[in-house]
Amino acid sequence: MIPLVARWRVLCLRCLPLLLASFHASASGEEAYLIIDARVVPLEARQPTYIALKARRRFLHVPTDTSIVRIAPGEYAVSHIDFRKSVSSGIGSVFFSRDDGDNSFTVYPNAITHLGVIELERTSRGWSSQKRYDVQVKAAPELFNFACHKEPEVFARLPVRYKNEAGELKSMKVRCQNDESTD
Repeated sequence: MIPLVARWRVLCLRCLPLLLASFHASASGEEAYLIIDARVVPLEARQPTYIALKARRRFLHVPTDTSIVRIAPGEYAVSHIDFRKSVSSGIGSVFFSRDDGDNSFTVYPNAITHLGVIELERTSRGWSSQKRYDVQVKAAPELFNFACHKEPEVFARLPVRYKNEAGELKSMKVRCQNDESTD
């Protein structure tokens, strides 16, 4: 089986320390969350279903369209993006290799790590057996807002950690606004 190839070209929020969900919190009581998603442009194209993260020889498949997931703190790398309903990789997956650039990040303990949206744009056309994608990690305010709306109590307890465009690690406290209006 020939794996699909992707070029990991990061724009804007390069390696915003993050990525994905539901390894259990560590026994020390530390909790950590990741804000991440993936999409293909144009949006009419077939969309991904899972983001596969690799940590210490284990894989974690985070479903897309969830925005925020609880995850164990530690070092992660994006292994591949799945386009099937199954979490098994193979046909229908876009794999990343070390040659694709820096696809690793840190999920910090007692914090919300904000990575953003992994955006894939197909650059090869036709029926080529080697599909190629430009890949960028982009800031996505709508993703951040959705996560805040979904888990306001997490934002009340934990700071958000992210890397700015210069690659500097930043931290901020976020207070989620309630969108409900009263009549």
